[in-house]
Formats: sequence, C-alpha cells, structure tokens
Amino acid sequence: MDKRYIRMTVSISVFIVFFIFNAGMIYAACNMRCSVNEDSVIICDGDTKFDTVRKCGEPDYVENIGFIFSGRFGSVTNSTDTEGSYEELAKSVEKWYYNCGEGRFMKVITFEGNQVVMIENGDYGSGPQKCW
Repeated sequence: MDKRYIRMTVSISVFIVFFIFNAGMIYAACNMRCSVNEDSVIICDGDTKFDTVRKCGEPDYVENIGFIFSGRFGSVTNSTDTEGSYEELAKSVEKWYYNCGEGRFMKVITFEGNQVVMIENGDYGSGPQKCW
C-alpha cells in the first residue's frame, strides 16, 4: 500500500475519534434544558448563578451545603532570608432544585462559588413541565 494513503487514513481516523470524544464531552457538560417564555435554553457546567436564573428562573429550593476550602503555600527567597506565606480560599457550595414536572426527574444543580459544577437527576417532580 502507498504510504500517503495509510497516513491519510490514520489522520482521518484520529480526527473522527477526536470529534466523537469532544462531542460527547459537550453533551455531558450541558444536560439541563429549561423552557422560559416558550424559548428553550441549555444550562451547562461553568454557567454562573446569574445565567442559571436568567435561563430557568428562580429555583424551587436552595440547599446550602457548606464550604470547600483550598489553599496554597508560597515562599520568597532573598539573599539572606526565606519568607513563607499561605493563602486560603473558601467557596460556598449550594444545591439548587428545579421541579421539572409530572413524571419527570427533578434537576439538581450544584454550585461551587458562583459556577455550576454538576447537574444531576433527583426524584420525580410534579406539576407542569418546565425543564428536561
């Protein structure tokens, strides 16, 4: 077989695998759809609280989970001395619950700080459909 043909086939195969993998990642990161004013909008990981309220309205319930603390050490060395420092960051963790309607799962959005980090299904909801 011609070497150019083999290279081209391998390149195309790698591109297809890369495209399929990334398309799956985009779908997994955006898994809540809201219906506001007859328009349909999507909530994704990384969206802010403001974006979420703008797209889906106020949540049916907000649960304050607590805080996540993270920190880092740093040091500066001069010619005669070494100075150290520690910096700590606290992010609030909240779960927002949206009742998506009769026969549909509720959606639970987890925020760390101001950003969506996870969207998962809860129990079955009730009432009219407003998200899926």
